[in-house]
Amino acid sequence: GIASSLIGGWIVSTTGVIQSGTPMPNPSGYYIEGNPCPCGRSLKQWFNTSSSVWVPIPPYALSNTPLYNTSIRNPTAPQFDASLFKTFHIWESHELKVRVTALNVSNTPFYYPPDNDPTSPTFGQVIVYQMNRPRSVELGARYSF
Repeated sequence: GIASSLIGGWIVSTTGVIQSGTPMPNPSGYYIEGNPCPCGRSLKQWFNTSSSVWVPIPPYALSNTPLYNTSIRNPTAPQFDASLFKTFHIWESHELKVRVTALNVSNTPFYYPPDNDPTSPTFGQVIVYQMNRPRSVELGARYSF
């Protein structure tokens, strides 16, 4: 009946991205001594900021520090999008197509990388500013005859 034609026949489409963060670039002019990864990671301290870990390179010394630190990853979060589609056949060649699309369904924020400048007062802290777009929903309809 009418309830079956309204509820049934919907097509669902989802896409998602789950990945680890990109490696954090090492600050220029510093050696890394020891393990910069903390046991408990938070937005206020993403990695160990101790001066015993981040040692300035002496003047005229050569640096053997790699450009990126693979043990410290930038923040990331799973991102999912979803769509619902339905075609309603009105009569003969008349039909109504309805579409609902939601981007960033879970409204998960994706933050900026942590500050990697050892001379900064916010060294090791993640900048709490959302890089990705918040959830957005699009509604669309098309009547064809």
